[in-house]
Amino acid sequence: MNSLLNELEKYLKPPIEIKKGTQQGWTSTVFELRNSEGEYILKICENSKYKEWLREETEVLKGEKISFENLVPKYIAFFYEREYACLLMTKLPGHNLTQALKSSKNDTERLRLIESFGTFLKEFHEQPILNNHLQNNWLDERLHQAKVYAENGLCDGSLELWMKLNNKRPKPIKSTWIHGDCTTDNVMVYSGKVIAFIDVAFMKIGDSRYDEALAIRKFSDKEKEAFYRGYKCYKIDSEEFEYFNNGLYEFF
Repeated sequence: MNSLLNELEKYLKPPIEIKKGTQQGWTSTVFELRNSEGEYILKICENSKYKEWLREETEVLKGEKISFENLVPKYIAFFYEREYACLLMTKLPGHNLTQALKSSKNDTERLRLIESFGTFLKEFHEQPILNNHLQNNWLDERLHQAKVYAENGLCDGSLELWMKLNNKRPKPIKSTWIHGDCTTDNVMVYSGKVIAFIDVAFMKIGDSRYDEALAIRKFSDKEKEAFYRGYKCYKIDSEEFEYFNNGLYEFF
């Protein structure tokens, strides 16, 4: 810990208060940091697969893939400390949507939060794609990576499922910016509204139905209605939902 603290002091003014994060992901260990200048998040990954995801997230936060102000944390540093990789960024205000829904006082507040999520995602999916942004075949790339993970036992998805997904793809739609892991764990709520994304390693130009499927995956019918009051872009059908949520997501 002393060597890590020494590394952190290259980027943050000491003294630095460090505590285990309250919002923990399953791919990394998260610490919350504080000094006289602000609050920060430190993510640490040891697994080689997740270290690569952390590097991808670093590229997004550095603005190498996007340039959206205030939609993601601000990048501070990426470095290795012995056997693990570390990403240091600013801490966003509020709590993730999962926590906000659990602590909501009543159904009205809960549904308002979910509608806000839909509105936020709609506005994100409508962000313009500029000519200088690299566009590739997102589904081809995701399926290729899924197969690599399946062949090496690095995911829940099987090669049998991969064959099914590869052979029966959904009809293509217009590409948009996507978050790429758009669950309620990965959007932040502040003052009763969804305001930003976290865990943005997979943010790129892709298929918005993937975001949509993951966004509504745990919602009741009533909650889905609230989401679509805000989203209004495209309503995924049952086959598309099955393909993305119970299919492709099994590999990531």
